[in-house]
Amino acid sequence: MDPCKLRVVITDSNIGKLYLQERPTSVEKLKDIIINKFDINYDFSLQYADSDFGGDMFSLTDINDLPRDIATIKVVAASHIPLDLSNVNYSDLSSASTDSVADSSHDTISISSSDDLQSLETKLQGSWPDVSQIPKLGPELELVF
Repeated sequence: MDPCKLRVVITDSNIGKLYLQERPTSVEKLKDIIINKFDINYDFSLQYADSDFGGDMFSLTDINDLPRDIATIKVVAASHIPLDLSNVNYSDLSSASTDSVADSSHDTISISSSDDLQSLETKLQGSWPDVSQIPKLGPELELVF
């Protein structure tokens, strides 16, 4: 296999060089090398700069997409967005009292983990007025509108 040089962008302020005697055979093997070399302790994906598109970054899913000899790759931390919302703890939301938000101009609805969609829908009904009153404006502004 051919040796390769990689510019590894971990963060905007943390960029390193990686010299490999031979090209990794898979993206996972490259990730293992990067983990060991740069002491990364979080889940991440890799992107590479593609010269065919002016150096734009693309997800590296196939090691054969990685340019030969010299390449720039970027470490992208995996997002941790919960996909299963049934595990979300709503007790923090329901503990807020209306007194603590009395100065706020926003309406508040408290929900608990035992609420289901139907009961939430019931709470939302009637929370908006049928008719909204628009305050009188000065004559100058009324002409503009």
